[in-house]
Amino acid sequence: MGIPKDAANPNSAKLFVDYALSNAGQTLVGKGGLVPYRDDVDEAAVRYTYQGITEQIGADNLIVAGFDEGLIKDASDFVTKWNAALQGK
Repeated sequence: MGIPKDAANPNSAKLFVDYALSNAGQTLVGKGGLVPYRDDVDEAAVRYTYQGITEQIGADNLIVAGFDEGLIKDASDFVTKWNAALQGK
């Protein structure tokens, strides 16, 4: 989640990010079917939490996807290929 540097309402965006990352926001994330990451979200109020999954299957069995800098560095190549595929080329 991020805020573009030229966002029309950066302060509103910051408030949204703050809420989305808060306990209340993460609880709603969990109720919406996604997995909240905060360790203070009550698992009884949501389906799963990151910590609950880790406890059930063990940390060694998790595959945590990180951020790939190549997604930004090589974005123009990807966009070109994507647009060509959409145009049937």
